[in-house]
Amino acid sequence: MDDLIVKTIIRIVTPFIYLYGTYIILNASASPGGSFAGGAIMGSAIVLYTIVFGLAKAEKKVPDRIGKLKREVLLCFILMAFVVVFMGYDVLQLREAGAYQIAYGEKVQVEMLSLVNMGIAFKVAVTLISLFHVFIKEDH
Repeated sequence: MDDLIVKTIIRIVTPFIYLYGTYIILNASASPGGSFAGGAIMGSAIVLYTIVFGLAKAEKKVPDRIGKLKREVLLCFILMAFVVVFMGYDVLQLREAGAYQIAYGEKVQVEMLSLVNMGIAFKVAVTLISLFHVFIKEDH
C-alpha cells in the first residue's frame, strides 16, 4: 500500500493500540477473557502494520524467531498455571473485587496472577501474528 495518509495514521495509532492492549491485559483478572482479548488486540496491531507496510518491514519488527517461541510460551504458561493451582489459589471463584480466596482463608491480590495473564496474552498474540504471516507467505 502506497498511501501516505494511511501510513501516517498507522504510525500514530499503533502505539495507542499497544497501550489499550496492555491496559486490557493488566485488567484481565477483573474481566473474563481479558488476557485473550488483550493478546488479540496487540497481535492485531502487528497484523495491521503488516497489511500497510508489507511483510518485509513487519518481519523486522517481529522476527520469525518470535513465532518459534510458541512451544516455549505454552510450556511456561502451563508451568505457571500448575504453580498457581498447587499453591492453593481458588482461581475459579472471585470472592471480593480485587482478591482471590486461598484455601487457608488468606486473601491474595489478583496482581499475583498477572504473570499467567501475560503468558496467555503473549501466546495469543504470537499465534495470531505467526498465522497471518504464514498466510501472507503462502499467498506469494
